Amino acid sequence: MATGMFVVLPSVACRFIFAPAVCKYAALSYVWGDNPTHVPTPNKFSQVVVDAIEVTLLMKLRYLWVDRHCINSNDEADKHHQISQMGNIYANAEITIIAAAGTDPTYGLPGISRPRKQHPDGFPYLSHQIKESVWASRGWTYQEGFLSPRKLVFTDYEASYLCDTICLAEHAQDSMSIMARGVDDRLKSFTLSYSEDDKIIYKYNMYRVHQMIIEYSRRQLGYPSDALHAIKGVIKLLEIKAFTLIWGIPIHYNLPMIHWYHEHPTERRPGFPSWSFLGWNGPIQVHQIPTRYCIHFKASLGDGENLLFGGKRMASIASELRGLGENAPRYLHLTGYVVDLPLKNIQQTKSVQNSARKMICGHQVIPVQDTAPSSGIYASLKMRPGLRILVKTNIDESNFTACHVLGFFIGTDLEKDIDPSSRADFLLLRRSGTCYERIGYLAWRLRRFSNTFYDYGDSVYFIESDDVSDEIIELPRTPLWAGEAEKRTVVVG
Repeated sequence: MATGMFVVLPSVACRFIFAPAVCKYAALSYVWGDNPTHVPTPNKFSQVVVDAIEVTLLMKLRYLWVDRHCINSNDEADKHHQISQMGNIYANAEITIIAAAGTDPTYGLPGISRPRKQHPDGFPYLSHQIKESVWASRGWTYQEGFLSPRKLVFTDYEASYLCDTICLAEHAQDSMSIMARGVDDRLKSFTLSYSEDDKIIYKYNMYRVHQMIIEYSRRQLGYPSDALHAIKGVIKLLEIKAFTLIWGIPIHYNLPMIHWYHEHPTERRPGFPSWSFLGWNGPIQVHQIPTRYCIHFKASLGDGENLLFGGKRMASIASELRGLGENAPRYLHLTGYVVDLPLKNIQQTKSVQNSARKMICGHQVIPVQDTAPSSGIYASLKMRPGLRILVKTNIDESNFTACHVLGFFIGTDLEKDIDPSSRADFLLLRRSGTCYERIGYLAWRLRRFSNTFYDYGDSVYFIESDDVSDEIIELPRTPLWAGEAEKRTVVVG
């Protein structure tokens, strides 16, 4: 069980003690509000804590853990220890009381100190109530809810019990397997799930890990420096399940998951590598690269100049990487193909129509948009002399100025006879001193009308040609940019 200072709940008053070696306790998960620096005095509790004490007593429990009161903010050693144990604290709680109503601790728990609300159209789904709450928008509450095996959730409309197998709401109850197939699929973001044939060990797959990261990235933090601390408990759980993560990025098949992107530009978080989503504020998405589209680049870890761990494959040093946290290496040494990519800031003022334009790739004729329908930063990919395709990029940086950047190619081996003309993925890098930093991601998908090929439809492009006026444009099997690509190692911090 987690160690630390707990609130004792006798019948008359509350006091603080160190947790017994073995005890059953409740934990409270709530939002601090807009003034997180204000800490109540030890003998004066906010309304949500007062209500949580009453709920704890009603459940016949004697102990309650509340971060504001059980973490000594004036003792850096105790503060660091308690924060590092928060994943264990919530994972070992008998139950976690979740205050998913209100915007600060003064709101309390509906049904305890304040009346519940009535909805004119009946009761909304629990997943809707949680998703729309301020509680579900905060970074720290993600692992508090996710790691807690049993949760008592208070919303404005009802109280609900949620665990890995069932949800008992006051107005409905369903097994998690049924809810996972319906509208409450979104509850999977807030609770551990177990496979049907193995109720003890959860069978994570990489897609599931990606979804966890995506969910966490959309959360807000009062302090940017908390980005890693607030998810340490989840990382520790994944490491127990034999996953390796570094700066929040999972390692899969010896390669870091760097194929994530921002749908909208955002701001940098200081103190974190640019190649990690923790280094940026704002929600991310992850490109799911098909298995058949083999990735051929190598990644090692080091400092700004030298490799650490002897440049070994990441899978072979997994045990050394686990648990490093903020002490992990900050630099990726990437070896693969790079191309110079000129970026253009295109602001559309009018639409140019030419729906008859088509291009030929292989034996297929594909309609092409020859004008960009939206403004943004576009990369210019050389297809053949006099012919380029402009691809809209996903830029990370909100104040980015268009310029030439280095595109690190993530994809097939260009030295082999593999067709790279149907798609291209690039990590966009900008020189920063002696190293590079990530500034965006480019994913081009050729739109084909065949089940043989992937058609994501998530890229916008048009033909820019100096000498082609025909309606039919032939694309080469090996585009010019692939022939000009240079194989080298770049250091990304």
